[in-house]
Parts: sequence; C-alpha cells; structure tokens
Amino acid sequence: GGPGMRITNNLIQFRASGSPHGAADGIWFKSRDLTPSGGGHYIAGNTIIGGWDGIGGEEEGSAHGTFDRDTIVEYNTIQNTWDDCIQSEGGDQNVRIRNNDLSGCGTGIAFAAPMSGPLYVENNTIHDLVTGLYANHVCYKTGTNGQSSAVTYMTGNSCDVHGGQEANGIHQSGGD
Repeated sequence: GGPGMRITNNLIQFRASGSPHGAADGIWFKSRDLTPSGGGHYIAGNTIIGGWDGIGGEEEGSAHGTFDRDTIVEYNTIQNTWDDCIQSEGGDQNVRIRNNDLSGCGTGIAFAAPMSGPLYVENNTIHDLVTGLYANHVCYKTGTNGQSSAVTYMTGNSCDVHGGQEANGIHQSGGD
C-alpha cells in the first residue's frame, strides 16, 4: 500500500458463528525498509471482532515496518483476537495509538520493539484479556532488538487484569 490510507467506521468480523479466531487480520499494513508505505495513515472508529491481530502489520524489526510513521490509530473497538488487539512493531516514528477499547485478546497493545519513534500510547482501555495462542496474556508487550533507542510514551492508559485468569500489565518479550 501507499501513504495516507484512511480506514474509518468499519465493522470487520471474522465469522458470524463458531470460534471468532483465525489466521486473518482485521486491518494489516505491509511496510518494510525496501518498500515503505510512507505512513500518514488514519485508522479510526472501526469495530474489529475476531481474527489473528485486530490492527497490525509487518515488517517487524524494520525501521519502516507496520505503520511506518506519522500514523494515528484511535477510537477503535477490538475484541476476541488470537494474538494482539493492536500490533505496532516496526517504525513507529510519530505513531499515536489512543482512545481504543481493547478486550478478549491475548495482548492488548504490542510494541516490541519500536525502531524509530517516538511512539505514543495514550488513553487506551484494555480489559477482559484471554490467553492467546502463544500463551500470551498481557496488556502491553514491550521489547527491544538491541539496535533501537526509540522512546515510547505511555500516558493515561487503563489496564484491568482483574477477574478470571490474571494477566501481566507490561511484559517484555524476547531474550534481550
């Protein structure tokens, strides 16, 4: 895809009956160093139910991965995904993830690891998590690849791990 994608006010539901999980993603960006998307995306007001990741992308560990840069992800409702409600692992230069309602996922927001930054994670509500396919059960997945000094700012978020099986608030993935 190219720069400036606007994805707003959609209902994306994996299936109407049976398990809501599957291998498909609700919204998926493919951006990498060799073919960057150019960023500038706006993803807002969507309801995503089921699938692998609600909103995410690749190439993880790439300076231009996932959203690339200058992207806003806000006011989305994401439920019942196998892995991440929102996955922002890659470039993250001036990416803002804010005011989203996330539930029933293995991981609320994954940002392991931002390659550029800064990444802003603001005023999101994460609740009623479940154990994901990889035994993940965490509000925020953080991490590093040893090559990045990017900064992530987390402000005003709510992570409710009460009720049912306990989850981690912030969990580091990987060996470093």
